[in-house]
Amino acid sequence: MRNQAKTFADIMASQGAGTIPRGLSRDGSARQSSRQPRKPKIVRDPENNADFTRPDNINLDEWRSSGVREKQFRQLRKGQPRPSKKLDLHGETCAAAQEKLNDLIELRAAPDTVLLVVCGRGHHSQNGKPRLKPAICGLMREHPSVIAYHIAQRSDGGDGAYYVLLK
Repeated sequence: MRNQAKTFADIMASQGAGTIPRGLSRDGSARQSSRQPRKPKIVRDPENNADFTRPDNINLDEWRSSGVREKQFRQLRKGQPRPSKKLDLHGETCAAAQEKLNDLIELRAAPDTVLLVVCGRGHHSQNGKPRLKPAICGLMREHPSVIAYHIAQRSDGGDGAYYVLLK
């Protein structure tokens, strides 16, 4: 049956139109994408009366730097080793919570210390959108002593708490 009917690829090859590499048009120029890049959301922070940009693609559940081994991150996800210190940030403003977390990180005792940071899920925030969680995640990602964080196990606070692994 293959001998009788020509395939589309055979017809195109016979006309001299070989395969076109992905991303190029027939004339060899680069193809233009019709999709526009996504702009980051600008969020109004009524507490400080200031605008700040928070990307939509930030993962609030977990993050690790490139130096963290997979096994170490898997253990952190399970809550191992047990957190040596706990910080409860319920009811704090974003600025006060970031200051308290920064102070606790600076006072760490030993390398590979795990902290339990409880910030809540944000259900009681204005408009039902969490404000403290993104602020805490941003600080943890930028702090040089934090090498990983993950949402805590349900017994330690679940979605409203984080295990934080320090250098």
